Amino acid sequence: MSEVKIDDWAMPKIKNFRTYIDIGASNGKTSFPYVDKFKRIICFEPNPKSFVELSSNKLLECYNVALGDSEEIKTLIVNSETQNPEHGSISELRNKDWTDGEKFEVQVKRLDDYKFFNDVDFIKIDTEQYELNVIKGAVKTLKKNRPTIMFENKRNEADEAIIFLLDLGFTVKKYKSDTIAFYEDNNESN
Repeated sequence: MSEVKIDDWAMPKIKNFRTYIDIGASNGKTSFPYVDKFKRIICFEPNPKSFVELSSNKLLECYNVALGDSEEIKTLIVNSETQNPEHGSISELRNKDWTDGEKFEVQVKRLDDYKFFNDVDFIKIDTEQYELNVIKGAVKTLKKNRPTIMFENKRNEADEAIIFLLDLGFTVKKYKSDTIAFYEDNNESN
């Protein structure tokens, strides 16, 4: 996921610019560009190596945890073929193919566990096949705040997340490898 995709696909659907939650923030390339646009940016990144760079920007509120639908400890695997920290995952679906790589034991929480997140207008999720779990752990936050959500959906791997969001009343629009979900006003057409 990139700043260009966020600008082109998500930004037109965002109604307010109070709080942006970046889930799977990596080193901050999808957070840093928006510090002047949003009043508050909250980042979640479980990879301790990426987190060092991410948390160096004091304008970001950063948490070194993974998000999902339960509180637990899971193994984050960074694929040895790419050695790209952005391609780390706690998903069993993803990790069955990524048996080799750097491994970290990480804490998993639900976004809904953070009850002090208010005025959430945008959520970006890039969690390498863990998007549905993240969304299931954020239902109260989603219903309360009605944010625009952008999530990775390469090879339609997050299609179950689309169904889940449709059931919550979101409108969903797919763009190449990513998907946008948003609440549509009655007078909105796209």
